[in-house]
Amino acid sequence: MPKTTSVWECQNCGSQFPKWAGKCPECGKWNSLVETPISQTVPAVSNRYQTGVEPQAAVDWKKVSGSEKLHIPTAIVELNRVLGGGLVPGGVSLIAGEPGIGKSTLLSQLALNIENVLYINGEESSPQVANRLRRLQPKSQAKITLLADTNIDSVVGRIKRGLGLVVVDSIQVMYSSELRSAPGSIGQIRECALKLINAAKSMEVPVMLVGHFTKSGEVAGPKLLEHMVDAVLVLEGERSGNFRMLRAVKNRFGAVDEVGLFAMNDGGMREVTNPGELLIGDTAGKLPGSVLGCVLEGQRPLVLEIQALTVPSKLPLPRRVGHGINEHRLQLLCAVIEKHLGLGVGEKDVFVNVAGGLRSQDPGLDLAVVAAIISSANGRTKDKGRRTKEIRERQLPAFSSSSLSLGVEDLQPSAFSLIFCGEVGLLGEVRQVQGWDRREKEVGRLQLGKLVGSNQIKTITKLQEYL
Repeated sequence: MPKTTSVWECQNCGSQFPKWAGKCPECGKWNSLVETPISQTVPAVSNRYQTGVEPQAAVDWKKVSGSEKLHIPTAIVELNRVLGGGLVPGGVSLIAGEPGIGKSTLLSQLALNIENVLYINGEESSPQVANRLRRLQPKSQAKITLLADTNIDSVVGRIKRGLGLVVVDSIQVMYSSELRSAPGSIGQIRECALKLINAAKSMEVPVMLVGHFTKSGEVAGPKLLEHMVDAVLVLEGERSGNFRMLRAVKNRFGAVDEVGLFAMNDGGMREVTNPGELLIGDTAGKLPGSVLGCVLEGQRPLVLEIQALTVPSKLPLPRRVGHGINEHRLQLLCAVIEKHLGLGVGEKDVFVNVAGGLRSQDPGLDLAVVAAIISSANGRTKDKGRRTKEIRERQLPAFSSSSLSLGVEDLQPSAFSLIFCGEVGLLGEVRQVQGWDRREKEVGRLQLGKLVGSNQIKTITKLQEYL
């Protein structure tokens, strides 16, 4: 019997050390070293990475035939958008998200619309998966084979040519009997992923892997896992709400940072063709602290509601809380407002929320956040309400994407007819953002109002005239 010993392996970077330490010396991650037993008798490399096929000889790339139609479209249009057109034969995609966000539901709907699917349900029993499939499509006659197994060698042996899709739920519970470490460890995830990738490439079968999220919001397992797969998809959203966003953070066969929008209901994941239904409330832009903004997620422009609340702080260091935006960016914008406008924001707690549960890193959201904070700090005056009533009585024509020559007086009826979009610099200047034409076209299609940016507002000191 081979003698075993153990090492301390970092769950973040995979580095190994002879003894425990509170902080990984390589990546600097705290409390990431886990004791992992290893065997001094290591199997031969040729046996560890066998996939049941003979190794191929090296060939000239000019002699390799390829298909012009790389993607195979699925019945889920939003998923096709994120994947770059659909599934790719031999492509391995990793879909990750928080518990209960809808990963298994989305993949179940995908499996119901594809012929000859192998579903590896390592976390659930076969009756549980079958009940979910019946709930999603009670009368479906799809050919789906369920395999409740976590042994990677047994799973790889079931992957054959001709399969339309292989779903592995999840990669964290798979294990290889050639390693003595527990499932979910760095070595097990790396080994199991490599065997699945080799099988997918050799058999030309698309594979979808389900990945877990850690409490810090990262994909569980080694970072190497994200490098190994062809695409990494992240499913975001609030579990208490029904809005879901599928984002591509890596894609070898399509655009990066493309997004797909879904709404979770009793019937599964419903595709959202009009995001305004979920992102814009009935009182958007009509109350102090609420404005509309326009962001660009991938190639898709989205109009959303930004809500801000400013209250006197009772703490020595006022709080800056951002939900849906980067809090460091929020602190920077509060400092810019305090410097150039002097609204006393430095002595107030500032809370900013992107309504609908959306998270965005688009710099074009800066102007809308600043406008919401200014609106909350100033409130709405009676003069502005009277001015709004007078303009409504004059029945001004609706704003359109082509009306670029309107002045401040014409743009001033109320905040709900303005959509703010622009990047705010440290000097208080408003910068132009990319994709302006697409944003303007989306605002014109929704007929919500007028898109306002650096063309009309050069500095944030002029922003108060529009609120």
